[in-house]
Amino acid sequence: MLYIAADHGGYPLKEELKRFLIEEGYEVVDLGPEELDLADDYPDFALKLAEQVAQDTDAGGILICATGQGMCM
Repeated sequence: MLYIAADHGGYPLKEELKRFLIEEGYEVVDLGPEELDLADDYPDFALKLAEQVAQDTDAGGILICATGQGMCM
């Protein structure tokens, strides 16, 4: 299982990567956002993904933002 999430800066790449991963046979759970919203902020989605990966120790997670710096904090 792979969890994936992004803020507004990473939304387009998240959508493209999600499609690719599904085509490659991965089970992907998209934790948001569901649509592009310029008011999105990375902590909301990073927290959601971190909580899921912490609960599901067999899962991985991918966080995407414009620079990568916000998600790594």
